[in-house]
Amino acid sequence: PVAGGGEAAQGRVEEAREKLSYIRHLPVDHPYFVEEFNEMHAAIDETRRAAGGDSYFAPFKYLFSRKHLVRRLAFASSLFLFQNGTGINAINYYSPTVFKSIGITGTSTGLLTTGIFGIIKTTGAALFILILVETVGRRRLLMVSSSGGAVAMYYIAGYIAIAKPAQNKKTSLDAGGTSALVFFYIWTCFYSFGYNPIPWVYGAESFDNTARPVAQIFNAASNWLYNFVISQATPHMFAKMGYGVYLFFATMMVISTVYIYLFMPETKGIPIEEMDNLHEKRPQRHAHKMVLEELRTRAAERRGEAVLADQAESRDDASSADEKEANQVKISTA
Repeated sequence: PVAGGGEAAQGRVEEAREKLSYIRHLPVDHPYFVEEFNEMHAAIDETRRAAGGDSYFAPFKYLFSRKHLVRRLAFASSLFLFQNGTGINAINYYSPTVFKSIGITGTSTGLLTTGIFGIIKTTGAALFILILVETVGRRRLLMVSSSGGAVAMYYIAGYIAIAKPAQNKKTSLDAGGTSALVFFYIWTCFYSFGYNPIPWVYGAESFDNTARPVAQIFNAASNWLYNFVISQATPHMFAKMGYGVYLFFATMMVISTVYIYLFMPETKGIPIEEMDNLHEKRPQRHAHKMVLEELRTRAAERRGEAVLADQAESRDDASSADEKEANQVKISTA
């Protein structure tokens, strides 16, 4: 949010003005400052108008009175279901049990293994923020994350089913146990740049300014609900299912890969004002391309250029806008 936006929304105009002036290093009568401050006020007024007032419950009414936003909220909530379906919170809460199941014994060894797990997660999240989120995109990262994680989980399940490390206890990891630990870290890598951050990113950018606060409330509540279910179920799952726990999480990731492919539109590079348009496109796996084409067409029309039919299909969604535009817009020489 813009600095001072919260104060301005609460009627503390002078305080908002001072904060924005401090952040921008501009006097309050500077033309750029005046323009930005007026735009901020206009956005706040538009949000209030769309919500039907500035009461606490106005944004709730705004979201739940619009079926397309309710459907979008349900989809955003489902991403947190699949996030927990990767097994992340089972590992977060019961890492000693998880590592014991693949043959890791000893307190110091377990703590070291858990520490490496945390470092990999943090590194993957940083890589996502700095590089991947605006280059690869959300949809593709989720599919890579879940499919790669599923392979790793299936391998761990296979190792436990064959080697039975809980029954054949050893003082140190053998080659099979080491390979299972390596695949556990591979799973962590895939999770860290995919299902770790993306459900939060999608939930924040897929709703307009009026609906977003309410949507994030329900997204957070969804996360903690599924978190609670997994935390309560995990001890019983390990007690009764054995290696089947890993099969369960792997299968959830396979299902999520198909789910994302069919029902999630890519949101990379799409303005918030176009989110309704994006989510209305069918099939949704092609919605991103269709909306970008519409935006380029409008931009070309504003520049007075002649818009031609597509001459070639782009082979990569991550190709630069200039390369795509060269195939779709021809400058009029008339």
